Amino acid sequence: MKRLQKDVQGFGNGPFLKVVEGEKRFNDIVKKYGHSLNKDTLITELLELLKWDKLHYPDEELIKRTPKFHGTDDQKKFSSIFVEMPTRQYGTRTHTIILIDHDGKVEYNEWTKSGSVWNHQCFITELKCEI
Repeated sequence: MKRLQKDVQGFGNGPFLKVVEGEKRFNDIVKKYGHSLNKDTLITELLELLKWDKLHYPDEELIKRTPKFHGTDDQKKFSSIFVEMPTRQYGTRTHTIILIDHDGKVEYNEWTKSGSVWNHQCFITELKCEI
């Protein structure tokens, strides 16, 4: 087991700039809204992060690891957190936000794209510790 050195650990398909920038933005959102009583604002801000389409390009690691589509700029599209390439039938299709409060209440929110429609599901449960 490895101890994390940072408060937030971002994960992606590689050590890309979008992961580093996403970690920074996530930290900012949690610092600003994480202790807020307005959970809906926190969820909205996190969802906006997951739908962030800013290109983090050029990214040398991404250039090495992603397909090159000659005659197009589609490779650049892989550099955003939210990827959408309808002509290739490729892109982000699911967003998940899991919130756990100090009392062990868990709220699982998932948005899944079906065609052009985003469907939302929310499940709420509690963590229970029996000693």
